[in-house]
Amino acid sequence: MLDVWQNLTGAQAHLLSTVIVVTAGAFSILIFRGKVRDLKSALEESRKVIDQYNCEVKEKLEALDEQFAITMEGLGSLRSEVGNLQDFQHGGDTSNEELREELKKHWYPIYHHLEEIAADPNLHWKTRAKYSRISRYTSRPLVEAMIQDKHLVNRANEYKEAADLWAKHRNGRAELRPEDVQQMRDYALKLVPKYQPDS
Repeated sequence: MLDVWQNLTGAQAHLLSTVIVVTAGAFSILIFRGKVRDLKSALEESRKVIDQYNCEVKEKLEALDEQFAITMEGLGSLRSEVGNLQDFQHGGDTSNEELREELKKHWYPIYHHLEEIAADPNLHWKTRAKYSRISRYTSRPLVEAMIQDKHLVNRANEYKEAADLWAKHRNGRAELRPEDVQQMRDYALKLVPKYQPDS
């Protein structure tokens, strides 16, 4: 039998291999035809289940991200309030304390108005999350980000100038003049709806 295989010519060997491959293919189709159809159905069902699972996971992740954004908003506001309190408790020269209190009285409504805009539920939660991650040590970075996003289209310069004026005097080191307090009062009247400076 071994001699038969050894004596095959190249053409005969090629023809024989072709016959074997065709026969094996036909045999496989006859045997596995039903199973192949079942495998295709199983793959399609699996794909549907995977797609549904991915959608559910995506929805849950978005919900978690939104909750995280809300939490960060609260933390950012609290951090800023603590920083402002420390500045006024441990500031420099106390001779201008009355002027500084007046400055704070006019600045805080502007600051809280900015925070209200930054935390507006109508904004996309990703935008609110971005604002919540911005440092509140000075308000200028928040103002710049909100201007870039076109959320402070009106009076953008006044918001920047008010934030800069506050940053200059928040720790009490720079000399504070009555003109500075008046300027902050004017900013508050322009920027904060229904602001009552003498209330």
